[in-house]
Amino acid sequence: MIRGNAEHDGKQLSELMPEKGYQQIKALMEEGQPFIKKIIGQSGKEEREFFTPVNLKGENWWFRISMTEVDYDHDVDRMVLVAMALGLLTVGIVIVATVFYLNKSLKPLTMVANSSRSWLPETLILKCTMLIRMKSGLSFMPWKRW
Repeated sequence: MIRGNAEHDGKQLSELMPEKGYQQIKALMEEGQPFIKKIIGQSGKEEREFFTPVNLKGENWWFRISMTEVDYDHDVDRMVLVAMALGLLTVGIVIVATVFYLNKSLKPLTMVANSSRSWLPETLILKCTMLIRMKSGLSFMPWKRW
């Protein structure tokens, strides 16, 4: 007999469930151990039903609690969402810190690269001039420019 829900008060569990589902629950009740059963409720949503035996004055009664899957998984879903957000935030912070650190640590090398650009054209001009003079048979005078 069911108590606690005005709509179902005084009814038997077999009156509220399909025959196949009731037979499965009845077989599990005969074992005398607490169990959990997933069912499709009257609203059409998945529900979890928790059954626990209670012995009162030598008579076995069953305590039944039912809750939807959404309610059951709500806290876990929220923790996964928070963990995912924190993970993405951490990855973003690591990327920004790495870019900042690399820019700061490579700044001296940038200055070296810029200084090499300033003398690179002069060196190329000298080498080209020397090569032209050597091929043409002119005397080599690197200190003079033509």
